[in-house]
Amino acid sequence: GVRGGAAAEWCSKHFHTKLLPRLSAHITYWSDAAVRDLLGSILEELDSQLLQQPGCCWEGVSVAVALAMGGRLAVATLGSIRALLMLPDGSRQVLGEAHHAGNASELQRFEAVGGESLVPPAEGGPEGNQSLGPPLPLGKRVARPREWEALEGQSTEAEVNRILIGTSDAFATLCLEPGDDATFADSKA
Repeated sequence: GVRGGAAAEWCSKHFHTKLLPRLSAHITYWSDAAVRDLLGSILEELDSQLLQQPGCCWEGVSVAVALAMGGRLAVATLGSIRALLMLPDGSRQVLGEAHHAGNASELQRFEAVGGESLVPPAEGGPEGNQSLGPPLPLGKRVARPREWEALEGQSTEAEVNRILIGTSDAFATLCLEPGDDATFADSKA
């Protein structure tokens, strides 16, 4: 969470209570657009309800949702988070977009709903000025980082890639056992 963990805890307890009833109410094929709309509406509803919660309305949370449906995988990200898909051949694929002011399409979306960027993207590059460290979040003020958080000047994706490249077993590094499937992962949760 941002500025505390209450918002993250609240969202983790309430997301599935909204998702599962809606998924089970619709027993036919879910189109990609319907899945996108479903996840978007749930995140908007959680955001609205979170603002009403005492003790966590001033906090924030980043969300990554991966929904496996048959042979399809839908991923939704919101905030300062990315999803990384590990393929059987050992390669990786980043899923989702960067939600910060250095991403031109995200900056345009943010400004269209009345937001104001703290720092405009640097001239000559769609990813902004990365030489100054991690990209700044969208918003009117910068929250002071916690002193225990390491600011290494690289993106989360770069840090995860560095860790996974340095290991001989990516699944062990991610605390998965070979052959883990969704039902086994669910039983661990």
